[in-house]
Amino acid sequence: MAFNYINQTDKQNKIEQSINSFDIILMFIFLSLKFIFLSLKSVQKFRNSDEWKDLERTITTML
Repeated sequence: MAFNYINQTDKQNKIEQSINSFDIILMFIFLSLKFIFLSLKSVQKFRNSDEWKDLERTITTML
């Protein structure tokens, strides 16, 4: 009976550990996507800014 209880708690611990590692992986994926999204958003803001237009003009006049 005691061995059965220990075996059951061991299985429970392994399940909890796998769930925790899965949560960590999901959190990492979520943060990566958020970082990519914010980067793209800042690039889009830069493309709409006057600095980008000045840079574009400068490059085209150099060519």
